Amino acid sequence: MTRSLFPKRRTAFTVEFFYRQSGFKVSFSVFDFVTFRVGEIFLATDKTSNDLEAEARDAMILASFALQHGATIEEIRSAMTRDHAGECSSVAGYAIDTVWNAIEDLKKNADHA
Repeated sequence: MTRSLFPKRRTAFTVEFFYRQSGFKVSFSVFDFVTFRVGEIFLATDKTSNDLEAEARDAMILASFALQHGATIEEIRSAMTRDHAGECSSVAGYAIDTVWNAIEDLKKNADHA
């Protein structure tokens, strides 16, 4: 499949969360505000030189690559490892869930506008 590219200037959304006593910021952009199809995700922690940040950043690069080649946030979300209660087992999974929840909120707000 051909890679979908963003315009050079685009709106990004950022959500902060905590995972295993570390603060994170997940930022994402959507291709359009009709479908709210996510096209890229970035993840950073408040602690520098953190191994967890490097792993999370790399996971979001892979997720972004998949999104730009046709995967959906729902497909990526359903592939994340979860525990017996359905909770994410990794910071990458938690970030994907956070983006999915933010998209759902954006959709609700768009429906009410």
